Amino acid sequence: MYVKELADRNLVLVHAIGSIGGIKECKMHDLLRDFCLREARKERFYSIVDGEGETNARRGIVFPTTSMEEVAHALQSMPQTRSLIWGQNVKPPSLRLRWLRILQSTKPFVYQETMLQLVNLRHVADVSLKEESVFPSMQRFWNLETLIVVGGFDGSEFSLPAEIWCIPRIRYIQVEYVHLPDPPVGDAAADDNGDDGGGVLRNLHTLKKIRNFKCCEDVVKRIPNIKKLGVYYKEFDETMRLENLFSLHKLESLEFGISMDGQSLNFPHSLKKLPLRLLNSKFSQEVLGMIGVLPHLEKLTLDRGSFEEWKWETVAGQFSRLKFLEISRSTIVEWKMERSHFPRLEKLVLRRLYYMEEIPLEVGEILTLGSIYFVFGHTHALNSLLRIVETQELYGVVSIRILLRLKYIVKYADEWSEVIKQCRNSPYIRFEV
Repeated sequence: MYVKELADRNLVLVHAIGSIGGIKECKMHDLLRDFCLREARKERFYSIVDGEGETNARRGIVFPTTSMEEVAHALQSMPQTRSLIWGQNVKPPSLRLRWLRILQSTKPFVYQETMLQLVNLRHVADVSLKEESVFPSMQRFWNLETLIVVGGFDGSEFSLPAEIWCIPRIRYIQVEYVHLPDPPVGDAAADDNGDDGGGVLRNLHTLKKIRNFKCCEDVVKRIPNIKKLGVYYKEFDETMRLENLFSLHKLESLEFGISMDGQSLNFPHSLKKLPLRLLNSKFSQEVLGMIGVLPHLEKLTLDRGSFEEWKWETVAGQFSRLKFLEISRSTIVEWKMERSHFPRLEKLVLRRLYYMEEIPLEVGEILTLGSIYFVFGHTHALNSLLRIVETQELYGVVSIRILLRLKYIVKYADEWSEVIKQCRNSPYIRFEV
């Protein structure tokens, strides 16, 4: 709400809009930035850690140009620091800031044992794990709410320690090349009255980029309030128990990637966003039908996987609330639909569909559809988009705007020259370089 008010007053510049219309990224004018920096220093909102400036502010910023000697000296005189933004390419010195709550790095830094003294930490971002140091005694961070971790710089994969299940206040976990460990044996999971004997992350609402996530019954009971989940599977076996996804009753966003066929999927009805990536797999009619009846689904991405019999045929009553649909890098040839099948669709993205020969003309009859984003594909598919625009022109109202990615098209200039000429003459089509 506050960001929108700032954007309406031109105090911040909207840089990117989300797929369903929300503000995703903002920028700030350099004059306004300079003003904010002056006011922040004046109010002692933060301190630049350089060995010269004021060092008793509760928020510190370490710039990349500051020498490590100056940084180490300045940190010794900042015992009351609550927040530290680390901008160096090297790891920080021994941190003995007992009251530190926020440790944010612009580049990944390797975890070190002296961090165990930072028992008041609430936010740790971009810490990197190596095999010889894997966050021992993590239960000491009993105040921790946000944890963002990457794996070793060599791409090795590690697992968080089992103590992660003993941090009751944790709200947000994002890991990369790092696995979530099995819950500790013996802790009681939550019962129907909400009581538990430990090991239940009741405050956890986001768990992202988990590799080979085991969705067993014990894990589901320990994350009862999860809203955002991102899981990817390189290997798969029966212990993953994907059918238990249905039991995550508060899940709103599921980013899901798998590279094997024939797995049973059962999505919870609470889902609003579903980016689905299937490698060497098929979007079966059964799975697509299951997705179509999700009552709250607003955003759907179907990425990479092939379609059963190379076609997709939607039916009435499905995708009743869908606002954003993306089909990307899939082997789909034929798409059959009626305009009533997507009654609230606002944005359609078609990305690198090399086999789709025609986009249904019924797409142009969806009253709520405002834009189509076409990123390369079959020339016949683009021709069908032109026919959709021509049909709308006959009725005097063109509601659709089409955006084309030019850099992929120019590689095939001879094949696309006539189509590009038609597109350039249309006021409803624009090119993106």
